[in-house]
Amino acid sequence: MESPTKKVLIDSSYGNISKVNSKDEVILVGVYPFEGISYVDNIELILKPENSEHITVNIKYSGYNMQLFLGDFTGDNKSEIMVRGGFGGSGGFEIGVIYKYEDGKLIEIFNQDIFYKNNNCSATFKDDYKVSVNCGKKKYTIDISSKEKEYLEYLYLPNSKLKNAVDAYVDAPNGIFPTKQIYNNYYELLIQQRVVGISNADTLGIIQTYSNLIDSNIKNIYKGLLLTDYNYRKRQRYNKFITEKDVNNYDFKNLKGNYLNRNSIYSARDFKVNKDSMNLIVNNIFEEKNTLYLNGYLLNLTENTINDINNFKIELKDATGRVFAKKIFKRIDINGGLEAFEGKKILLTFFGEEYNLYNINTGNLTWDYNCEII
Repeated sequence: MESPTKKVLIDSSYGNISKVNSKDEVILVGVYPFEGISYVDNIELILKPENSEHITVNIKYSGYNMQLFLGDFTGDNKSEIMVRGGFGGSGGFEIGVIYKYEDGKLIEIFNQDIFYKNNNCSATFKDDYKVSVNCGKKKYTIDISSKEKEYLEYLYLPNSKLKNAVDAYVDAPNGIFPTKQIYNNYYELLIQQRVVGISNADTLGIIQTYSNLIDSNIKNIYKGLLLTDYNYRKRQRYNKFITEKDVNNYDFKNLKGNYLNRNSIYSARDFKVNKDSMNLIVNNIFEEKNTLYLNGYLLNLTENTINDINNFKIELKDATGRVFAKKIFKRIDINGGLEAFEGKKILLTFFGEEYNLYNINTGNLTWDYNCEII
């Protein structure tokens, strides 16, 4: 692993940045402070024009999977430099910053914060199973009456009037895509923002804005709402882990839980255990204030008492098998030990540098773990 303070190459490319027919080198460098994670800090953009001095710009953002894209966004037949990446929590946010070469300098002409500030949208739950989305002159209504019964009962009374003061909202951009139409010589931007319901995993729709940067000015060409086919049963659960039944012919005790968390990205409906071993049963996984929590149980299905659990190494994986969180816990507090066939509740915490929820597929989360048992 490189030094956590040494700047290394992230990405590089060549393009006609300074002149129409030039071949200029563009380099992105930064610091990887954490081993095995694509998070980059202290990022610098370096332009090496063919026949002039190097230009260096400090990027004010840090994020994951940082990369370069070169293309003409302003219509002057020269390429601009786009720095892309991701950051944020369970919904995931996009970094998209575009620089133009002008008079020996790199001038920022677009970033996601400016767009978000100038394209303010809001969303509100309404009576009769409706969500109102307001984007200034553009207004939309989402019908959520086909959601599952448990979802609607959480929000509404039997007469379809709202009972819970839960606010929907519109996120900052989670997708900024350079696009080129076949009859254009320049790139435009397709920008996506999620309409979010009762949790970060509850995407009700996507606001799409198509914009161009001709003459370095941001102009929205159109804006629309894309409705999503969201399978709530697979991605969000409430109060489903209350059980005192036999598991693989064993009785276990002290396994009770009743949880509802707005920021939940996974909640269990059922579980499997292995005989003659210690089992981790995950109740739910949720995010609060830049911390990821795993709320679950340790179940001892051996015939021996477990006194201590040390060096507990765990990896959480999304539906594609990508590791999105990992950590080694030096010691797990089991408060006096685990007797044979006994279970105890635990809460594992992952801090900002120990997890990355950007663009994870939450359809079917899995986990691997091992530890030293005494």
